[in-house]
Amino acid sequence: MTLEEYAADSNSFTVNLKNPTKDIAFFNRLKLLGSDEGLVRPVSFSDNYFTLIPNEKKSIRVKLLAPEKLEEPIVLELEGWNGTASRIEFE
Repeated sequence: MTLEEYAADSNSFTVNLKNPTKDIAFFNRLKLLGSDEGLVRPVSFSDNYFTLIPNEKKSIRVKLLAPEKLEEPIVLELEGWNGTASRIEFE
């Protein structure tokens, strides 16, 4: 599972994900981490805990519901039951 790219505006961003493997990427979860590695809250994801079949792509919209409370940098992490975690750092 890979984080292919993202597009951001002031309070939200879209992440494009792809499963480039020949295996099903099962039970994938996105989470937003703050500078202290703790979960950023409140955050809204358009989807979470999803499965992708081989070569399937998915776009997820992430909305920060209290952006004024953030301390940069923040990290978007993708983890899955049978995959390696990936991260994107935003500054």
